[in-house]
Amino acid sequence: MPDEQTTPDAGYIKGFNEGYIITKHLPEVSDCVVQVQNDSPRLDGFRDGRKQLVLERIAEQHKAPLKTEQNKDIRQEPRKDRDLEPDR
Repeated sequence: MPDEQTTPDAGYIKGFNEGYIITKHLPEVSDCVVQVQNDSPRLDGFRDGRKQLVLERIAEQHKAPLKTEQNKDIRQEPRKDRDLEPDR
């Protein structure tokens, strides 16, 4: 049935979490693990967890320049409604 949702294998979930965390803290170890030629659910989860972290980092990199560019534009524009000298 197309409406039923399947629960991922426990090994897949464990591998996903390990892939995410190991890639975050030890990316060189993660690079070695994904090169293993095995199609177990845990290794598939590891690869997907690694991919998830990489995608999140890419998304953050694309958002950061936009925020800094917006702040620069606002700061560089002089405020037209303010006088340079206070009224006395």
